[in-house]
Amino acid sequence: MCGSSALEPPARLIVLESDVAISAPDEITEQWLELKEAIAKAPIIYELDVVRTERIHKPRLVEKIAREGLSIDSENDPGAD
Repeated sequence: MCGSSALEPPARLIVLESDVAISAPDEITEQWLELKEAIAKAPIIYELDVVRTERIHKPRLVEKIAREGLSIDSENDPGAD
C-alpha cells in the first residue's frame, strides 16, 4: 500500500475539557451515580469534569461557578419564556 495514509496515526490529538456543575439537591446517590455513568459513556469528544454543587466544600469555587457559570435551567433564566 504505497502512498496510503490509512494506517498513519493522527498528527495531533486534541482533547477539549469542559467543567459541568450540577445543582441537584433532591437527587439521591444512586441517581447521581447513574447520571455520572451515562455522561462517562456518552459518545462525545469532550472530556467532562462533573461536580455536584451541593457537595463542594470550597466557598470560592461555589462563588466562581455562580459568577462565571452558564445556567441552562429555564426557571432561573430571565430570558426564557
